[in-house]
Amino acid sequence: MKSGAEEKKRMPFHRKYRKVRACAAAMCALYMVYVMYVFSYVVTTDIETTTTKGERLGHSFLFVGGPHFSGTTLLTMMFLETENVATFELKQPTFRNRKAKNSLIIEEGQHLQDVFPTARAFGGPCRYASKKRSRLTELDHLPKENTLYDQWASKWDLTQSILLEKSPPHVMHSRWLQAVFRERTSGSISFVFTMKHPLSIYERHCTFVGLKTYLENWLSQMETLREDITRLEHAYVIRYEDWLSTESTATRTFKTLEGKILSIDREEEQHYDHWRQLQYFHGKVGTIKPYVATFKPLNPSDTLVQQYESRLYPFGYSLTTREMIFDVNDPNYAFHEYNIVVL
Repeated sequence: MKSGAEEKKRMPFHRKYRKVRACAAAMCALYMVYVMYVFSYVVTTDIETTTTKGERLGHSFLFVGGPHFSGTTLLTMMFLETENVATFELKQPTFRNRKAKNSLIIEEGQHLQDVFPTARAFGGPCRYASKKRSRLTELDHLPKENTLYDQWASKWDLTQSILLEKSPPHVMHSRWLQAVFRERTSGSISFVFTMKHPLSIYERHCTFVGLKTYLENWLSQMETLREDITRLEHAYVIRYEDWLSTESTATRTFKTLEGKILSIDREEEQHYDHWRQLQYFHGKVGTIKPYVATFKPLNPSDTLVQQYESRLYPFGYSLTTREMIFDVNDPNYAFHEYNIVVL
């Protein structure tokens, strides 16, 4: 009788190594499945990317920024009254004031993304710009910057041709935003910035940080903008005082935005601050008792005047007066080539 070893030796080749062949076949099958999966993923992704980019090519982007409380909300609402402009949808807020049940607010994009830090991360609206890290340019490459459009796109009405995003810190991010969104569209990328007398903003919203701290914050924004604006494809600056300095423009703005202004104010518990801002100069707008937002200028001998007056001068402001030092068309005005006087 033949031994097991002799029988195995005389066994046909295909029977002797059938287990090895079965394992090899299984491995080949798994490898082929993996290759097909990777190939299908790459092809699908490429098709989706091409389609999506093709859809985005027709969009233009409009970014609104400037010091907090300088009129960015009013300006955004004015833009929304024109055709083909979309911003993030109005939504019901998380109520801090229960009386504001019918209020709607416009979300700021800085709070709807995780790509760049918000103003709050650097100390809040009244001090953030003094931190060097709050500024971004095309030389900065953030890990998730390619996802910024996608994070915002779901909140825009993409059937509109102009997509608007309003966040005050865009005044510190303009060059970076232009670089990031230039990769996503062949349409125009425009910026509109607002500015307002720093003492007016300070008295109403930022006294808790101290005047010196706020002046550094305000000047950091304006001096950054003065340097960056020359690198932007399309950029404009609106000085709040010029925008609403005449009864006709203030009246038109008020009549256009009356209902929205009240909703915004109620939600933000600003005691109708936007409403009052529209009556800043003449007090002739609307039917309520006129309110003129005033602030007390500093004495010329004040230490802060000596320290900051020369830095404020290019922007047409002074710590010693409520009046503008010169007209926006004056060559001494830092943004005389970029101004918009009337909307």
